Amino acid sequence: MKRFALLIAVLLVGCNDPAQDPTGPKPAGPAAYPVFPFLGYTTSEVGLMAGGSFSTAAAINTAGTIVGQADHCSTFFLNGHPIQFCSTTAYYKPSGGAMTAIPLLPGHVISTATGVTDAGLVVGWSRPSGGFPIQAGWIFNPATHHLDSLPRINGGGVVFSAAAPNGWTTGTRYNGATLVPVAFRYSVVTNYLEDLLPAGYAGSQGLAIDAAGDVAGYVYTTTEGVNHGFVWYGGGPNQDLASLNSGVSVATGISGTVVGPFKPYDGVTPRVYSYTIGGSLGDIGAGINRYPTGLSDKGRLIGYGTTTTHTPFTFHNTVSVTLPGLTGLSLFTPTAVNRCGTIVGTGYDAGYRYHAVVWSQTVCD
Repeated sequence: MKRFALLIAVLLVGCNDPAQDPTGPKPAGPAAYPVFPFLGYTTSEVGLMAGGSFSTAAAINTAGTIVGQADHCSTFFLNGHPIQFCSTTAYYKPSGGAMTAIPLLPGHVISTATGVTDAGLVVGWSRPSGGFPIQAGWIFNPATHHLDSLPRINGGGVVFSAAAPNGWTTGTRYNGATLVPVAFRYSVVTNYLEDLLPAGYAGSQGLAIDAAGDVAGYVYTTTEGVNHGFVWYGGGPNQDLASLNSGVSVATGISGTVVGPFKPYDGVTPRVYSYTIGGSLGDIGAGINRYPTGLSDKGRLIGYGTTTTHTPFTFHNTVSVTLPGLTGLSLFTPTAVNRCGTIVGTGYDAGYRYHAVVWSQTVCD
């Protein structure tokens, strides 16, 4: 009996020994094979709020929380007569959750969300019925429902434009005395606030920001009367994109690399042009109208083309892909992309109302 048990043990050991496997050694597993990019996207609507007719999507974080603007309506009765009340406010929508309205600041009548961090903090702006230039830039914490606002310059308006995953944000503060727009860099984590108006320029606006605190946007001068794409690097130096001989330009996305539509001095067609301090990364829009709207920290570019039709696209790993549409909507415009490659944007319905949409892929970039 002992000999029989010993024979079984020897056989079992032999079966687990690759050297004894007559079929030869086994592969290490899926990780040993090259990973190829998945280029297929599916399109779906983000949704509408109760009683609403439109929605927009301005930003999405790594976890898939989407923020933007939507209208919503409710009905109440006055002396037995139904009265419908509608308002347009900012919203946030966690992945798999419902669209939830963000409260308005006291006295304000309209708001929109423009950025969301990976911690879930939402930034945006709102205004009272008086409008420009008294917008208020705010920060909202969905976990605590705390709503705070950014300091003003001489009572002027404040507009948040974007937020990076780690809490850096950017936008524009308007000087209430002179109405001069001034770009800013602000951390919702440390409360560090820095105005960005280089000497010699008449105004500036911040449009995009990355995790390093690099801000992309534009400046203008009173003498030329044109915009210069401009980059304020967190570690310096700053970069006026007019040095690229680009003419009128706006920097619309940044993740170390800067992208934006540029109108060359020697031509009339705006081009998608990527630029970094180390040199050009190439013009992927030569001869066609392609307007970039965002860039992820994995290098995925998004935008739309207008050569024949309004066509949404994404560009990653040297491959350009047309994003699919959705029945009942048209004129799709991507507005933001997260590090996984999930893209949000808007499309129009037959009544020319915005509908927030999301383009999803099954794997992360």
